[in-house]
Amino acid sequence: THRSQKLGGFSLLPEIPLGTEAEIRCDVTTSGEDITTEWILPDGQLVSKEPALLAENYVIDSITDDDAGFYTCSISTTTGDVFDQEIEVEVEV
Repeated sequence: THRSQKLGGFSLLPEIPLGTEAEIRCDVTTSGEDITTEWILPDGQLVSKEPALLAENYVIDSITDDDAGFYTCSISTTTGDVFDQEIEVEVEV
């Protein structure tokens, strides 16, 4: 099985005001294949979303200081391709 990995890049979001909703978007485009999305949170927790309906978005209902840090979005296709993107989230206090 051939598996390739493509880096979607690095993004820095504008500072998000404390207590507001934050939507972190993984800007990775695939060619219509079935995909599985995993988010790695700043504390190392892994969150899987399957099926991938809107899985490219990770929503935090009410952001706190603890939510600041680096989020990694990893999208895997059924053909074995993996696309990663790292997003830095800063919280405005």
